[in-house]
Amino acid sequence: MKWNEKKLKIAAIHALLWSVYVLLEYLANMIHLSPGKGWIFLRSTILSLPVLMIPTYFIAWFALPRFLQKKKIIPFILCAILAMGFIFFARIKWIELVNYINEGEYWKMPALKMVKNIIRDYSVVALAVCLYIIGDWRKNQKQNEQLIKAKAEAELKLLKGQLHPHFCSIRSIIFTAWLCKNLI
Repeated sequence: MKWNEKKLKIAAIHALLWSVYVLLEYLANMIHLSPGKGWIFLRSTILSLPVLMIPTYFIAWFALPRFLQKKKIIPFILCAILAMGFIFFARIKWIELVNYINEGEYWKMPALKMVKNIIRDYSVVALAVCLYIIGDWRKNQKQNEQLIKAKAEAELKLLKGQLHPHFCSIRSIIFTAWLCKNLI
């Protein structure tokens, strides 16, 4: 697979996962929506995606490889706390902005009303990080399998070379023995 095709495949997987999130969020809240508010809620969910995407990719692409994989636990925990703080404050302010866009008037969103949404957001980030870790583990397993196979092939080639050296044949051994016998 070419490098650009691989990037396109990864982008498609990410788009699919975020689309599934939007769909599940919509279906989970459909029961609570007033008639005719479905489109507004769907638009609000899509508009709030950056609040989840920024900390998700920050943890998965920055904190995880730089800290957790290198066993630097304290900096990783600090990054996770930073991401949680971002989600908490950005989610509240973003919802206030989206509500203003949808309704045309501004009202302050109480933090306690947003707690269940924020906890759900944390779980989405955690799921995304788990998927990243699983993907990284699978990639490492594949590399290990390739290395083991290459090592086995190299060892086999070395052993075959020792059994059938190109310079060693029965005739050359007989000739060497004859030469040694006649010269001594």
